Amino acid sequence: TARARYYDGSTWQFGETSNPAHWFMDFAIGRYDSSGKLTYGIGLAESQIDLAQLVAWATFCATEKLTFNAVLDSTQTAADILTLITRCGFASPTWASGKLGVVWDGRNKSPVAAFGMSNIIKGSFEVRYITEQLADEIIVRFVDPDKDWNQSEVRVVAPGVDSPNSATTVDILGCTNRAMAGKFANYLAAQQYYRRRRITWDCDFEGFVCQRGDVVLLSHDLTQWGYSGRVVATGAN
Repeated sequence: TARARYYDGSTWQFGETSNPAHWFMDFAIGRYDSSGKLTYGIGLAESQIDLAQLVAWATFCATEKLTFNAVLDSTQTAADILTLITRCGFASPTWASGKLGVVWDGRNKSPVAAFGMSNIIKGSFEVRYITEQLADEIIVRFVDPDKDWNQSEVRVVAPGVDSPNSATTVDILGCTNRAMAGKFANYLAAQQYYRRRRITWDCDFEGFVCQRGDVVLLSHDLTQWGYSGRVVATGAN
């Protein structure tokens, strides 16, 4: 176990935790020795960290039973360590709000905007298909406490695959739980199956509403994805 300094939504705490969000806060704030020298972490001020967003992410990690238990024993950049921590929480760092925060892949997120023929700039809509061979089996390796802290692995086959031909191996630093490793493997396998298209388009100022990680509604005549338009008048009272 290890102790981190983290914000719980009302006060700062210092105690044992494995929550990735708590360790993200701890590393971002950093720690100082008696002479005021930074000995660990980045050393950001509280005003430079999006605490409200991180508290929400901490709740997500606790609900999904995601943990970060790692020994940092090599020289790495601060950005690399933040990425390691967020990866265990299905997230990635971001400065979109002007403060250090995260974007995470939560379940069933609500859309924040809608785009269709009326607000997509003409000629900018594009669909690109990923045609290269994708892995049909995901192997996730993690440190297993049940095997005296030796490496173990979880294998997951992509949906619709009976006999996998190509596999990819992913190491998760900080994962010490087989169930969590299995969840991560399922997540990667689902990406291989569902995220085979990349859709891009341009729009006017309405696009400023969206940030990386947001969910939007999309309709377009070219791909026949539903119908869209604008209400110009109504006769109802």
